[in-house]
Amino acid sequence: MLRHRQFFGTATWLAIVSLAWIGLPLAPSGRSAHADDGAGRPRWVPNRVLVAFHDHVPLAQRLRVCERYGLLPDPANTSPYFATLNFGPAVTARGVDVADMVALLRQDPAIRVVEPDYLCWPAATPNDPQFPQQWGLRNTGQPIGTPPVVGRPDADIDADEAWDVLTGNDTIIVAVIDTGVDTNHPDLQENILKDSNGNIIGYDFGMNDPIPDDPDGHGTHVAGIIGARGNNAIGVTGVCQQVKIMPLRASDASGALPLSATIQAIDFARRNGARVTNHSYGGDTRVLLEYEAFRRLRDAGILAFCAAGNDAEDNDAVSHYPSDFSTELENVVAVAATNNRDDLASFSNYGRQSVNLAAPGHDILGTLPNNAYGFMSGTSMATPMAAGAAALTED
Repeated sequence: MLRHRQFFGTATWLAIVSLAWIGLPLAPSGRSAHADDGAGRPRWVPNRVLVAFHDHVPLAQRLRVCERYGLLPDPANTSPYFATLNFGPAVTARGVDVADMVALLRQDPAIRVVEPDYLCWPAATPNDPQFPQQWGLRNTGQPIGTPPVVGRPDADIDADEAWDVLTGNDTIIVAVIDTGVDTNHPDLQENILKDSNGNIIGYDFGMNDPIPDDPDGHGTHVAGIIGARGNNAIGVTGVCQQVKIMPLRASDASGALPLSATIQAIDFARRNGARVTNHSYGGDTRVLLEYEAFRRLRDAGILAFCAAGNDAEDNDAVSHYPSDFSTELENVVAVAATNNRDDLASFSNYGRQSVNLAAPGHDILGTLPNNAYGFMSGTSMATPMAAGAAALTED
């Protein structure tokens, strides 16, 4: 668990809360329409901004900035790289828009970066609710889906051929940054990362508690594609039959993944031994703080696999992050989805420059919470196929 704070300690936060908020130089502009992503979903968390101060700015000056603009540091954010600042009572009462606050703070010389707390969304589409059905691992042309579609033989990742050589390694850690993981699933529990006392090494950054449970099912499905235990006579098998899954929940109660949570999860994974990270989510905005988190992964030699998105768009023309960091950072791998006929899935994003590879992602059978199994489709499913294959080759 993260223990240190570079920006604000708990005592500091309590002191700021006690301040009176006066003289705030803001008025609402009515730009709330900017908070909609075009699909009826919010683009960012309301009444909150993410801020990174310049390194040379002392704590006292950082506190004055918060006081000046009526912002409250969120004690749940323990990152040494940025602060989560919530709007205080005076700012909220005046109906100040996030976009206005960001524009104002960008003029403050003490601040290096300020952004809304953008929301990412899981890149999967649920389908209906072991190994013979996992066409992405071994495609014999078996019919899949409803109605059944006959596949093209060998349109798969040849996992069964790889398993003749190696099946994985219990020392390799893959971080699943997602909606959580059902760590008690019988097909996953043996591959969940734990310490010597049997405690799970993971965290819930979305809800700020130590239990990275999965109320959604998306993260559990992703984890199973990577590393459902193989040769255990239960359900399905992951690409990497032996591996350690680090479960990191970054979703809030709505199912969205705020950047304030995903960035902290990325840094947790880096500091706790992950060799590969999986990011089956995305948004439409490049955020410097997120880029810096992936750059820290690169500097640590960690591969990051990111879903290309499910909008059937060209990512060279329409931005999609974090997958588009593949054009800037060599450790980031953007993954599109294919179907069982070896065609690009109808929903999958693509891009000659911005997407690196494609993997099976349509009608993929995997683990679900409460000891269940089911099919999902999306670049969310293709991404763990690729991440699992990378983990399989690690030593």
